Formats: sequence, structure tokens, C-alpha cells
Amino acid sequence: MTVDIRVVRAGQRYRYYLRETVVGDGRRPARTPLHITQEQAGVPVGRWTGRGLALLELTPGEEVTEAQPRNLFGERGRHPYADRIEADRLAAGGSPKEAFKAGALGRRVTVTVTVTGVDFVFRPQPTMHLLWALGGEETRLVSEAAHERAIVRVLEWIEDEVAVIRYDKDGIYRVRPGASPCCHSNCRTTEAGWKGLSVAIASNESFGGWTKTFTDPRLCAAIVDRLTFNGTVIETGTDSYRLASIRARAEEPAKAG
Repeated sequence: MTVDIRVVRAGQRYRYYLRETVVGDGRRPARTPLHITQEQAGVPVGRWTGRGLALLELTPGEEVTEAQPRNLFGERGRHPYADRIEADRLAAGGSPKEAFKAGALGRRVTVTVTVTGVDFVFRPQPTMHLLWALGGEETRLVSEAAHERAIVRVLEWIEDEVAVIRYDKDGIYRVRPGASPCCHSNCRTTEAGWKGLSVAIASNESFGGWTKTFTDPRLCAAIVDRLTFNGTVIETGTDSYRLASIRARAEEPAKAG
């Protein structure tokens, strides 16, 4: 498994995740509710995970709403339920300033750039893609469970060994929190999200000749069907470029002699 890492800064950057990432790297139409776009794309809703959820009154597996990333990542680290907290404080007779402060997380630290989170993209190795494409339903469930477990292990290691919180003036002191809240989005669960599983396969044999390797005709037909579903087949001819190059190099000494 490989991991791509990006820093999430305060401002409008979080909109990228709501427009593309959480809908399977597609394009979310304007003014379309998030849950409708995810359903149309075959992408499951995002879920909260991590050992720091209890501090934010969140529960593991709870659905990530559209407002929560905006509060947590887009507005300088506000509580995911900042809207509700502010409304309750105003209803109790608090001032707008008190209500806004109640929805804030931590204390403001003067820095050049405000980092509100880190984006981790966990990508399974190509062999996992093949297992998903060629295996049955049980194989898909097992491979997905293994991938999800690997993600949990990595996040736990980050919480224990990597994550730090800065505090005091200019953030000169650091402490390891040991826990963090995470928004987990998965774009691989359903067949409608197939586009998240790109794999390229090259063969010098036409599909009709695959029975030489997969001798069971029904098995061969099932493999071809799964590989070509929602795919693009490019035929470049039957001559092997590598074989032609080897033969050409073998003929060069003879010509020189």
C-alpha cells in the first residue's frame, strides 16, 4: 500500500474534497446534495474514525455531513458541530461573540499558514486491484477488509508517533495528542465506483487464445468479461515488439561478420 500526503489549509481548499474526492474523484454537479451525488456515483458516505472522536462528541462510523468538513477544515479548525453549538449558546442568551468562541477548537496561534488537517490517500498495490477485478464477492470482501485494516494500523501509528499539537505563543511548544479525528471516504466499495480501480493489462494473445492458459472455457470467459467491463480495449496487432527487438539484435553480429 502507498500513501499520498497533502496538507489542508484553512480557506476554500476543503471544497475540493466535497466536490471531487468524496464522490469517487468525479465531478459533483452544482447545487446537488452530497448524499445524492454519492449515491449516483456508487460511492459510500464518509465515516468518522480515529481515537479522538470522543473529544468532539462524535462516534466511530458516524456519517460525515457536508457541514462538518467546512467547520473543521475550512474555518480555521472549528468544531464539526459548531453550527449546533453556536445555536444552543445563542438560545441560552449568549452573545454572538460567545457563541462563536464556543464553537472554536483550541486556541489561536499566530503562524504564517493555518493548517487545519492532513489529507492521506491510501492506494492498494496493483495485485489488490487484480484480486478485486478477478475474484468473487468473498474475495472482494476479504481484500477490502485487509485494506481497511492496513489503513487503521497506519492511522494509529500516525497518532502515536507522528502527530503533534503546537501551543503557547507562536506554537513554540509541542505535545503528542495520541488521538485525532479522521474523515474516512471510500470510493471502491461498489461496482459503480469501478473507475477508482484503474489497471492496464497487455497481452500478445487475442482473447480467443486465452483458453491456452485458462483451460476452462467458462472460467476464461468470466475473466475476460471482468477485465473488459467498463474498460477500453486497444488492439495494436499480434507481433511482439520485444520479440522483434531480440531477433534484430541477434541478427546484428551475423550481418557484421
